[in-house]
Amino acid sequence: MTCPSCGAAVQDDQPACSRCAAAPDALAVLGAPAVPGAPAVPTVDGEPAVPTVDGEPAVPAVTGAPAGPDAPAPPGVSAVPDAPGVPDAPGGAGPTLAQRWVGQPAVGQVRPVTGRATAAMVTLATAAVVDLVWAFTPLASVWSVHEAAGRGGQSPGAVLIVATFGVAILMLLAHALAAVSLAAWLHRVTANARVRGWHGWSPGLAGAAWFIPVAGAVLPPLIVVDLARAGATRVGRLVWAWWSAWLLGWVALWAGTAFTYPGELVDLLSRVAGGATVDVDRAGQLLGYQIAARLPGAVLLIAAAVLGGLVVSRVSRPAPSVPPLAAALPTVAIPTQPPRFPQPASRPRPATPVVPAQRTPGHEQESGAGPLVDAGEEIAGDPGS
Repeated sequence: MTCPSCGAAVQDDQPACSRCAAAPDALAVLGAPAVPGAPAVPTVDGEPAVPTVDGEPAVPAVTGAPAGPDAPAPPGVSAVPDAPGVPDAPGGAGPTLAQRWVGQPAVGQVRPVTGRATAAMVTLATAAVVDLVWAFTPLASVWSVHEAAGRGGQSPGAVLIVATFGVAILMLLAHALAAVSLAAWLHRVTANARVRGWHGWSPGLAGAAWFIPVAGAVLPPLIVVDLARAGATRVGRLVWAWWSAWLLGWVALWAGTAFTYPGELVDLLSRVAGGATVDVDRAGQLLGYQIAARLPGAVLLIAAAVLGGLVVSRVSRPAPSVPPLAAALPTVAIPTQPPRFPQPASRPRPATPVVPAQRTPGHEQESGAGPLVDAGEEIAGDPGS
């Protein structure tokens, strides 16, 4: 092994460097393990070649830190226990990150939700259109009253019955289909969230919440809001706006239907169904009240369908399979410039005594200005000369 301070060779059993008395454990600070047989630290002219950033070593000073799945958690990050019953990853690296999320194994797989989301949005729009048709169904009764007054017969009565009861049944079926589609969509979204590690509502309850009496008016929006919050989707206000418009629309539509059927109108329509002639003006006035009373509820349900489509679209967006850990990990500053290696320190050479130059007498006599001769060379020459 090589001493990181002076570059001298140090035996494995030596407690310290014989030249500078540095401990060999300092090799671990420079990134090399201080164990027998470990590769020596690279040196430049006898000095350790350690990259530095602003004068500090770029290699973290960690001694004896274990690596692998048993390594301690970084500062500020709580250690996550291994999930029970989860096999280790290939190579003995321990459970994967998805399996160690919240200490629970990743069971099952994320299934596509696009098809169910599309079906939910289409059925919502269909139900809203049928609600609007129901609001204008009294127009068929107005036509039947005029036909019965002008021509008579059984046809106006048949059109009145088919239009009224047919649209009512179609409206109930459309809303039932929308509820089934929304339940299937919410079941799939909840199941995918459970696979990703969410521990909220169960998929079974999310699907059945739409059909539970009384609780079905509160549970679906709560589940959707929790799912959106877990997926970092801000749709809380949108969900409650959708649900409020839907509930108010239903109440307004059925109230406008129930309170605009006075006994007088029922008697008039019964006579028209039997082929009799009735007061056209009075029947038209009463049926006009029906349209005016149903229309606000239908408009609210159309708005609810639009808001519900937006909610389904946003909640159905793909989410990451594991939670982001960037906020939990410590921030590490990455140098923007390449590391600078320290220049090897120049060692002072032993000083050489300087001897003043002397002139040889022979050359001075011949030329008057003989060459300069080092006294050392003269001394090292022939002693007899």
